[in-house]
Amino acid sequence: MRLSARIIWLILWTVCVAEDCKGPPPRENSEILSGSWSEQLYSEGTQATYKCRPGYRTLGTIVKVCKNGEWVPSNPSRICRKRPCGHPGDTPFGSFRLAVGSEFEFGAKVVYTCDEGYQLLGEIDYRECDADGWTNDIPICEVVKCLPVTELENGRIVSGAAEPDQEYYFGQVVRFECNSGFKIEGQKEMHCSENGLWSNEKPQCVEISCLPPRVENGDGIYLKPVYKENERFQYKCKQGFVYKERGDAVCTGSGWNPQPSCEEMTCLTPYIPNGIYTPHRIKHRIDDEIRYECKNGFYPATRSPVSKCTITGWIPAPRCSLKPCDFPQFKHGRLYYEESRRPYFPVPIGKEYSYYCDNGFTTPSQSYWDYLRCTVNGWEPEVPCLRQCIFHYVEYGESLYWQRRYIEGQSAKVQCHSGYSLPNGQDTILCTENGWSPPPKCVRIKTDCDNLPTFEIAKPTEKKKKSYRSGEQVTFRCPPPYRMDGSDIVTCVNTKWIGQPVCKDNSCVNPPHVPNATILTRHKTKYPSGDKVRYDCNKPFELFGEVEVMCQNGIWTEPPKCKDSTGKCGPPPPIDNGDITSLSLPVYAPLSSVEYQCQNYYLLKGNKIVTCRNGKWSQPPTCLHACVIPEDIMEKHNIVLRWRENAKIYSQSGENIEFMCKPGYRKFRGSPPFRTKCIEGHINYPTCV
Repeated sequence: MRLSARIIWLILWTVCVAEDCKGPPPRENSEILSGSWSEQLYSEGTQATYKCRPGYRTLGTIVKVCKNGEWVPSNPSRICRKRPCGHPGDTPFGSFRLAVGSEFEFGAKVVYTCDEGYQLLGEIDYRECDADGWTNDIPICEVVKCLPVTELENGRIVSGAAEPDQEYYFGQVVRFECNSGFKIEGQKEMHCSENGLWSNEKPQCVEISCLPPRVENGDGIYLKPVYKENERFQYKCKQGFVYKERGDAVCTGSGWNPQPSCEEMTCLTPYIPNGIYTPHRIKHRIDDEIRYECKNGFYPATRSPVSKCTITGWIPAPRCSLKPCDFPQFKHGRLYYEESRRPYFPVPIGKEYSYYCDNGFTTPSQSYWDYLRCTVNGWEPEVPCLRQCIFHYVEYGESLYWQRRYIEGQSAKVQCHSGYSLPNGQDTILCTENGWSPPPKCVRIKTDCDNLPTFEIAKPTEKKKKSYRSGEQVTFRCPPPYRMDGSDIVTCVNTKWIGQPVCKDNSCVNPPHVPNATILTRHKTKYPSGDKVRYDCNKPFELFGEVEVMCQNGIWTEPPKCKDSTGKCGPPPPIDNGDITSLSLPVYAPLSSVEYQCQNYYLLKGNKIVTCRNGKWSQPPTCLHACVIPEDIMEKHNIVLRWRENAKIYSQSGENIEFMCKPGYRKFRGSPPFRTKCIEGHINYPTCV
């Protein structure tokens, strides 16, 4: 009885607790509810079944159950997920990107692009993932093409397509070349670009031509309006200038080759070891002169210590020699056996050599040969070979019945017929190096001069006349600030004016600027030649060099320098058998350098340049002793030199010397070898018996 009551109570509780679900079951956007659901209430335990929309999928069936008034999933892990499409597929020469979505699944979209130089075939560049998979075919990329290229007029294509009218692919290059006599105007090559267009316009072949060039400090010869290829342009330089390369240029496709140019004619700064020169100039121009002096023990290589700048360099070459007589250089003759004697020069005073003269020349003694002697003044005679002149016939004058011989420097009297005279208006002819001067020929006399010559600056001191007699002189003068440079007189000589007064402005302007210095002399607009300007260094700097500069013929002498005196040096250290190449100074600035040089045949060992650092000179070089090979030593060992005359010679340290036995002698057993070497003044002589 009690059990039955409990069952009835439980049934009643269940009926009272159970609750219906309202309305149709809910659904997600990816789901579709199966069946008809038109009621408003659904009882406890009612089940609803779902399907996935197209493009979605799930494993198993999705079911929701009415429980306690709510629709509850029977398996919550079962949901509709997007259907995957897999990889969309690669395209050759291209790539793709996800434009929509983050995975290859329903709703995703990929967009394809082609590599540089390639383009899509068609208009569709995408694929979309729908319920049935990827839409559209995989896009295809094809190479970009450019239009065919035609040949150049007066030119040709030297690389590119093998066949005419053929299209070109992206990246292909076409190169052009012009026919002979034509040049490219534009780019020599072009390439097919990624947009299907050529990178630049096709060039043209134009005829090669050149306009006459402008030559600075020069003028063209036989100018033409236009020059064709390989035609030459010739030009000449103005006075005082020389060709930079050569006197002509060739018209080429790239212009004139070489470029016509004239540069100022100058001489290198004189380098005179063991000597000094004046004046010092920034540039040495044609006709500039220097005067040099040699230090004790050295002598000028020529009679005159003056050298002039010419188109071929310094004439005569300024040089200081350790010996007074170098190898003699004279005209119209030569020494006997001169090639074998050349190695023994320079030679001491008192040495003499026999010589002979060329045909038409003679010695001062008028013998076939004579001696050339080394003296304190150089070689004597000063002119070894003199011209021989023959005097016999005189045109329009009195001739001799026999020939007479004269030598250079001698003169002969000439008697001309009435109304005739020698070309110089005199009655004497002089035998010169080039023959008679003037030639022995009488010409009809015309002596007066017409029209006094005019000069740029110089003016005559007297009123001009219409005519001047031969021998008449006219004096000229120079207005200030000019002065006469040379003779101030011109002379009428047989219808010609002789002489050319030159007025020269010898003043200077603006003394040289010296850093850290003050000019003590009062400033002038112009400084006459010979004026001096004095400098003083500002504290704490010290003056190095001359305290004054002088105006010399319009040019200032070398100015001093004001430098920090800390670490200065005294005179460079002396060395045996050598000396510095420049004039020694009492004080040298820090980092100053001097160069050493050894006497002839002495070998310099070490660095020839020493530098002043921290008040001390760097290590100077040494001069290794030369070897002297006298005749008495060779006589003692019964040997002679193999390749030279049997006389005293000099050899530098390290040079090889080769001996041989005198005729009738043979090498002594145990003797040193014939080929030996000079080592710092010592020679190991071989011996013959």
